[in-house]
Amino acid sequence: PVSVVPGQWDKIKLHVRLNTPGQANGVVRLWINDQLKVQYENLSIRESTPYGMNKLNLSSYSNPPATSNVTLVRFSNNS
Repeated sequence: PVSVVPGQWDKIKLHVRLNTPGQANGVVRLWINDQLKVQYENLSIRESTPYGMNKLNLSSYSNPPATSNVTLVRFSNNS
């Protein structure tokens, strides 16, 4: 689990390597504040299509609900 601290910035880094079509060799890794939290390997993300990714949806979930509706997100591509 990852705790969110109000007023503190969190760094989220996502690495996705699409599989070769027809092979289960894809990879997904997720770091939060430089700590590896998720690692999946040998994935079949796409079947026969040569297409790549064209969208990433990020959303937030809070339980209990957040008391503020102010959200600030900064995205950067540091590939």
